[in-house]
Amino acid sequence: MKILNNIQHLLFAEKKKKQKKIVLCQQLIEEAGNCTSFKQLLACQQRIFSEGFSINNLNYKPKGMFRTTVTQLTLDSVYLGNICGLFIKSARYWESSKDYVARDICFRQWQNAIIANLSTYCNTLENDNPL
Repeated sequence: MKILNNIQHLLFAEKKKKQKKIVLCQQLIEEAGNCTSFKQLLACQQRIFSEGFSINNLNYKPKGMFRTTVTQLTLDSVYLGNICGLFIKSARYWESSKDYVARDICFRQWQNAIIANLSTYCNTLENDNPL
């Protein structure tokens, strides 16, 4: 009987831990949606990983959007563009661009990448039924 109680206790603890992670994930999605600058998006992305989330699409890829590890991520190592006819440039370039439409497109590109990947991660957590 004691073994059964221990198993139930462990399952309950895991369920609680998963629920906390889901709530945090939803808060991070909201935080990313409320960002209004490239620097805020950078801070949001760094927070995602500092909170223990491991999302492959938001991590280092030598020729991808994020060309350094999250701990070393700067506006100079985030590359945006290759959409709507825009060349690929660093987030710092787009942040200071006088082309407000292009700047907004690239800002939304990064913001949507964060939100979409967090949403997928959160849905995976919600639909993952252990045992």
